[in-house]
Amino acid sequence: MMITAQDAKLANWICASISIVILSVRLVATRYRDKAFDVASALVAASLAVLVVRIVVVYLYLLYGTSNDVLYGSKTYFDESDLANIKAGSILSLIARLLITTFYWLQICLLLLFYSSIVRDFHWINTIRTCWLLIVTTYVAVVLSTFLECHPFRLYWQIDPNPGQCVRAYVQLFMQGISNIVLDLFLLAISFPMLSMRNRTWAQSARVSGLFVLGFFTIIVTCLRIAYIHAENSYQPVRSFWASIQMLTSTFVANAPTIYGCYQIVRRRKSEQRARRSSRPEIWLQLNESPSRSENAPTPPPVAVVRTNETGRDDEKAWSRHVS
Repeated sequence: MMITAQDAKLANWICASISIVILSVRLVATRYRDKAFDVASALVAASLAVLVVRIVVVYLYLLYGTSNDVLYGSKTYFDESDLANIKAGSILSLIARLLITTFYWLQICLLLLFYSSIVRDFHWINTIRTCWLLIVTTYVAVVLSTFLECHPFRLYWQIDPNPGQCVRAYVQLFMQGISNIVLDLFLLAISFPMLSMRNRTWAQSARVSGLFVLGFFTIIVTCLRIAYIHAENSYQPVRSFWASIQMLTSTFVANAPTIYGCYQIVRRRKSEQRARRSSRPEIWLQLNESPSRSENAPTPPPVAVVRTNETGRDDEKAWSRHVS
């Protein structure tokens, strides 16, 4: 079934909206957990900004059309004679490719930060540094391939004479896809020591296995994206549709582990608070009980009891009121 511009617009709205929700939940959860705005929070905020801009850019270039769609794709969703719109749409499509590349790489950075905190004790510092270097190198390579595949630059929106195959942006597609796959495999390799850890519960083993399943799922989605776009001659709505699908996938994979970890921490804190509250009646009961002793037995000296409340301050006044 052919993917139309309307399908691509719908996928853009749905996937971007869900991704924004996931990122917002992570931002709120980490702030509640750590009470600090760290590097990961800054990356999440940058991802949200990129998503918002991409929503607008994708809508516009799908509305205007691109030169690739005039030359090789369907001609039903835009006015072919409006060369100014085609030029604007072609330029916006390049901006959208830059935005989606930036978004993918931001999610990879978030996932690397997550894995780095877990495998810190495995002495993989050099491997992690190599991965950071690989992230920067591949990002620069994809950005260069985005804007330098057609030379001179005007070929990106040229209709007559035919600019050739460069407007299909296959080099950019394969560079981005292969780089994504390599980085995902690298991240899986970094997290591999977690599989060999002993003395884990069944639930812990399931969570670690889930991380690997999510990583391989991202690779599968990337491969499907490349295959479908190539099969459809790099038709722009198809590129946009699959870029949105991969965007949602990468957002979920990069942020779900952290959101789950925050949820577990919050649940543990609430459980500890309930346990402290429920233990107080027993403490007062023990204080008020008078143990049976003989009349000739000496009375033990009073013992000062200081109880600390949840905020860490002494609660001596409350204790004295209750005892009296």
